[in-house]
Amino acid sequence: MKILSPLIILALTALPQAALAKAKRPGVWAQTYTDRPADPSIRFGQLPNGLRYAIRKNATPASEISLRLYIGSGSLDEPKGSEGLAHFLEHIAFRGSANVADGEAMRILARQGLAVGADANAGTTPESTVFSFDFPQGGKPAIDTGLMLFREIAGKLTISDKSVDAERGVILSEERLRDAPGFHAAKAAIGFMLQGQLGADRLPIGHTDVIRHATAAQLRAFYEAWYRPENAAIVAVGDFDPDIVETQIKALFADWQGKGTPPQPPVLGPPARRGEEVRLFSEPGAPTSAQINWVRPFDDRADTPDREREDYDGQVAQVVLNQRLQDIARRAGAPFLGAALGQNNTLDSANITTLAINPLPDAPVPSIRAAIDEQQRALRFGISQTELSRALQTISTTMANAAASANSRPSPAIATTIVRDIATNEVTRSPEQNQADIQEWNRFLSLRNVNNALKRSFSGSGPLIFFSSAQPLTGGEAALRSAYDDAGKGLAAPAAAADLPGWPYTNFGTPGRVVQKREIADLGVTVVTFANGVVLGIKPQKMTANEAWVNTSFGAGRLGLPPEKAQSYWMVGLPPILIEGGTGKLAAGEMQRVLTGKSVNVGLALGDDIFALQGKTVTRDLLTELQLQAAYLTDPGFRPESVTRAQIAVGQMIAQIDSTPTGVAKRDIALLMHNGDPRWAPLPTAAQLAQSRPQDLIALIDTALGSALQVVIVGDVTVDQAIDAVAATLGALPPRTPRVDPQPRDIRPPAPNMVPKRLDHSGRADQAVAFETWPTDGYFANPQEALALMVTADVIKSRLFDQLREAEGATYSPEVSAPSSNVLPHFGSVEAQVEVAPEKTAAVFTLLDSITADLRAKPLSADELDRAKQPLIDKRKRDLQGNSFWTGIVSLALRDPRALDAARTMVSGLEKVSAADVQRVSAKYLLPNRAIRVVVKAKGAP
Repeated sequence: MKILSPLIILALTALPQAALAKAKRPGVWAQTYTDRPADPSIRFGQLPNGLRYAIRKNATPASEISLRLYIGSGSLDEPKGSEGLAHFLEHIAFRGSANVADGEAMRILARQGLAVGADANAGTTPESTVFSFDFPQGGKPAIDTGLMLFREIAGKLTISDKSVDAERGVILSEERLRDAPGFHAAKAAIGFMLQGQLGADRLPIGHTDVIRHATAAQLRAFYEAWYRPENAAIVAVGDFDPDIVETQIKALFADWQGKGTPPQPPVLGPPARRGEEVRLFSEPGAPTSAQINWVRPFDDRADTPDREREDYDGQVAQVVLNQRLQDIARRAGAPFLGAALGQNNTLDSANITTLAINPLPDAPVPSIRAAIDEQQRALRFGISQTELSRALQTISTTMANAAASANSRPSPAIATTIVRDIATNEVTRSPEQNQADIQEWNRFLSLRNVNNALKRSFSGSGPLIFFSSAQPLTGGEAALRSAYDDAGKGLAAPAAAADLPGWPYTNFGTPGRVVQKREIADLGVTVVTFANGVVLGIKPQKMTANEAWVNTSFGAGRLGLPPEKAQSYWMVGLPPILIEGGTGKLAAGEMQRVLTGKSVNVGLALGDDIFALQGKTVTRDLLTELQLQAAYLTDPGFRPESVTRAQIAVGQMIAQIDSTPTGVAKRDIALLMHNGDPRWAPLPTAAQLAQSRPQDLIALIDTALGSALQVVIVGDVTVDQAIDAVAATLGALPPRTPRVDPQPRDIRPPAPNMVPKRLDHSGRADQAVAFETWPTDGYFANPQEALALMVTADVIKSRLFDQLREAEGATYSPEVSAPSSNVLPHFGSVEAQVEVAPEKTAAVFTLLDSITADLRAKPLSADELDRAKQPLIDKRKRDLQGNSFWTGIVSLALRDPRALDAARTMVSGLEKVSAADVQRVSAKYLLPNRAIRVVVKAKGAP
């Protein structure tokens, strides 16, 4: 069983091998040999040829169908000299088969509303390859199409020389795109942990020399060896009749037979016996991080009740230690930015416990020593009953929430969970079954067993100490070795248990009185005004049971930021500094402990014309969520240490951004497009960061915190529940200053430039980005035109994909979008960004000239228009079922009622977009003399 909680970091797998334990059996459902019943809502089956299938009816969201084809083969199965073939083959799966022409698969899917990447995708891991289709509008066409394409992938690929040559460049582009210092550090860490084992050299992207020279014959051999029914499974989850889906799977796949003798699994090798070792990695742009690892043989025990029960002791121990480490990291003068313990089976090669540490960059060795001290303290003195009780409350709350919303989980999430369990050979259990397990295990849980499990997690080879940084570590390996060897010395006491007050934010005065209530019946929205001026928008909907979103808007956002504090704008636009500063009565760590057992959270969002406190909770904790937001609004802590910690984190981020062209583009182009206005800078410069002071946060947001409030509650709540909760909190506050719309809003992009503006990065010389944008208007200037521009952007993306990726293999994933501001009346764009080799940037601009000229000259074909529109239409239909979308719409509508009409017409408006509309907006906006061009190349490159 997996406890999927953010508090359980990296840790959810097994402990050391138990004597005579039952082993996992590949190719069969785990519940058939482990005595653990699977989720009864899932129909499991297996064909005579060995193909497994799992089918579950689910109507969340309505009509959607999620299909997965699992192939139990990945990069670990590649023989030496073929590193990268598994991933290459994943790409080739969409490049032609017996009944589907090269490039046609994605067009077939687009006609049914699937967006490439978002709804139709594939991925290769060391252990497996998975093809994923999420049909937004299901029914028989979706099932027929998805299973037909799976059958083509399963045994009918053509794998021609032409398609292999075309896709080669795409994969090299993907390798180029992802090759960055952070990846180099991660690769070095894996090589260190799995030293001497095959898995260390079998990362999915492979070797570039293999990719450059791979042949169709090599790929065909790998395909026939591993793409076989006994090594595959189909997962289908959605709004359908399971009998029909099962019948189709049997009819389509019964004749699939593997060719030749099934290959033997690779010999990955056991972990070497090793003692204490240290490995350093340094490279400009690499993150500053440390990890201490203890390595044991891979845990191949079957998913039996006994193993799960034993694992649970270790999982609880890890939660306890992680909560302790998190508490320390949030204290004033904390010795490290963060630390977490995890345990996992890694690359089918080893079971590894990792203590990951995010150290202070100017004092990394003392940071690492401090984290190890806590690990040693836990081992020497054990964890306390108080800590254990807190961990159990956290786990139990997580499981109870999952069980309460089990029947409203979205189909893609369920399908992904089933695939995960197939890949790890585990039993897929329902949230209700998981909760029952926890309740049973907690009855017999003992502090002694949990402490013993913690000790076992640090057994095996090691410690293997790995440190990554942008510059060589002062003192080298000796400094780290000394820090570990000296850790724990002088520890004289167990961790102190802090006395905590109760939750102090329960009384905000006399509950507020409703003075106005109106219903927007066609949208199911109720708007309430309280006597103190607070406006509340409510939209009840049960898309996700037991879930409620709460959004409280205030202030004037970016438009209201004071010019004299430009160096510190990042404080309200990036990390959650306000939240980490806690409140006047409770520091952030204290607040988390006091609220253990409550499912509440809050973050600060910066919009163009508002700030917003945003949270997601469960229905029963709605009042506490509103108390939490009211506490931040009325009693912010503004603790200086939260700013100091954020400065360190942002400083590290700045250092890493320069190492890739996409990072530089993301950082600099937004500022460039807003004509250099610092309010829209995603990151500060190093100089601005150094000039920032903790008190600047107060100057940026304190006045806004006291301004008029607009609250939105969306989800599984009634109107009365929402009114009562707000009345007792925000509605009970003293009257606030009425909202004044921030002005001026006439923010415009810079002047056009046909000669691209040059930006530099510090990464590989063969990495570059070409960016081109055409300014348009804000959304409300002409909503129907904005929708036509969205369709136009999708057409441009499809044509770039066909030419640059499918035909030329020049890029991995061109991006084109048409964002239009709903706040700034003259700010919108159609923008294209393409990662290519630097010598191809000019060709990208030439191709964009050609595409836009063609769009201006003649209308689209009906098929191309439909392929562009349908994914957008279906996405909007999905959005209309979601809590997140309605939270944003209602929040905007409380400031600008035009948002309600936008929600009413967003689907019908897209449906109305014609080929003539696309041609018209192209002729109006997509002109060469209106374009703004940017290239990002390596420093010193021509």
